[in-house]
Order: sequence, then structure tokens, then C-alpha cells
Amino acid sequence: MKKIQIYGERCSGTNYLEELLRLNFHVEIVWDYGWKHFFGFSDLSNSDNVLFIGIIRNLEDWINSLYRERHHIPSHLTENIDTFLTNTFYSSDNNCEIMTDRNIDTGERYKNIYELRLVKNKYLIEKMPKLVNNYCLITYDDLVDNFLDTMNKLKNYGLQIKDSINFPLNVKYYKNHKDCLFIKKKILFQKKK
Repeated sequence: MKKIQIYGERCSGTNYLEELLRLNFHVEIVWDYGWKHFFGFSDLSNSDNVLFIGIIRNLEDWINSLYRERHHIPSHLTENIDTFLTNTFYSSDNNCEIMTDRNIDTGERYKNIYELRLVKNKYLIEKMPKLVNNYCLITYDDLVDNFLDTMNKLKNYGLQIKDSINFPLNVKYYKNHKDCLFIKKKILFQKKK
């Protein structure tokens, strides 16, 4: 496999995964089958030479990161945590709704962020393995906590390790900013125990 298409919701580790793939393997990251965050609407035919990788992150860290980072989220949805969690959820870019981030099943806006997560994770977990021949699902948490095992899992899909590296190489910087170290952020919203 030399081509890889990544799918995952915003703040689920897609940038980290992309950087690790480029650092460790002779691969080409492609977006031929849609943008990594807005998936489920693309034609996946003629993809036998592509490894699709889905990545999912635990709910608590994901929701906190997305609320903090606010990627493609209208400002009125982030006025406070209650609005963010309970209002109808949609994505926007320059005040225009991103139609490719509508509910994969209905074509409508998501009822709330929980429905967005449920629908997209269900797509990655249940539908993707049936739609393409080469699919690997990982979690951000395994990538961080079980780094070696997860990188070997990816390698076992036929990825060629780059010459003269001490596989696997990890990164400590944030989103390709080599001068900015990754620091775990504080939790704003916690599950009730």
C-alpha cells in the first residue's frame, strides 16, 4: 500500500496520525475520497490500491478538545458548554454551512453533537469495513498509549517502512509546528461519575 486516506472527526488525532504516517512510511496521503473530517458522501469505488484508516478518540477528551479548538463550528454553538452539547449541530466555513458535514444517513443537520459522534463513529466502525477492501480502524488513545502495537498494526497492512529510521518514530510537537510541543490540555467538561 502506498496511498492512504484518513477519516476521523475533528480533534480525533488525524493530524497526529498523518504526521506519523509521513515520518515512518513511504506513503502518499490522498484526499481523493473526501476530506478527512467530512466523510460518508464520497464514491469509494476504484479504491483497491488505497488503505483507508479511521481514527476515533474517547468521548471526554474529544468533546473537550473540539469545544476548545472550535474547528468549523459556528460561534453561536460555542457560547457555552450547554449550547455546544445540546443545540442542533452543523459545521461552517466563512459563515457558510459545510453541506458535506451533514448527517450521513439523513442529509439533515445533526440533532446535537452526540448524534454527530454516534453517526460518524458508526460509519467508521460498521460501514467502512464493508465499503472498501483495505480498512484499518484505530483509536487515538491506542496510538498514544500503545504506540508500538498500533504502529505495527498499521505496518502490517503492507506499509513500507522508510529506510534508515529507528521504527517507529514518534512526534512530540503539535500539528506540524516543530517549535510547539504538545501539552495535554485541561478538561473543561467531565462525565459525571
